[in-house]
Amino acid sequence: MMPLTLGVRRRNYLGWNWGTYIELSIDAIGHGVLKGREGPSICIPELANSDSESHQCQALEEYLERNTRVVTQLYKALTSKEAQPLHGLVAQDLEWWFHGPPHHRHHLVPWLTGSSLPSSKALVPEHVVGFGPVVIAEGFDEAHLVWWVHAWTVADDGLITQVKEYVNTSVTVQVLPNASNSKSQCIWQSRLCHESVPGLILAI
Repeated sequence: MMPLTLGVRRRNYLGWNWGTYIELSIDAIGHGVLKGREGPSICIPELANSDSESHQCQALEEYLERNTRVVTQLYKALTSKEAQPLHGLVAQDLEWWFHGPPHHRHHLVPWLTGSSLPSSKALVPEHVVGFGPVVIAEGFDEAHLVWWVHAWTVADDGLITQVKEYVNTSVTVQVLPNASNSKSQCIWQSRLCHESVPGLILAI
């Protein structure tokens, strides 16, 4: 049995609420069981610089395509009847953050543990876009009136190491100021959520 660890940090609308870590044990058929425990956070390696500008552009394009492909494959695996949906896609230590109404806190976790019905369309993304190691996916669960955004972090080895789950929250992705740009830039915004839901800025 291969263990996975979900490092849980829950956030509600009133502020940060630090939760417990959860151990996700994957059995022979790819299903999981959650067990509470403590665990470490994850360090994400940076993309290495290329020797030339053209090689750098090509490497970046391939990097973005690979990361987006990994996340797309993950959703297909989670919503299919594959025997071992997480193996080869998710790191043994997966950190999970949540922001949204508390009663929707377990919207994504059942899929990661294999306890949701694979025939459900609740986890089919309508938009998937990559920004370096972070891949944003957005969808709508019509049966439960849940707008969701998932921000997945893909490491250099192609394994997903972190997911930030936003439920019934309008997400704006911004690039932080750097040496070449002194201002933050908005590069993505939620498209599906209702205008009345709370908003949140995700800085990358």
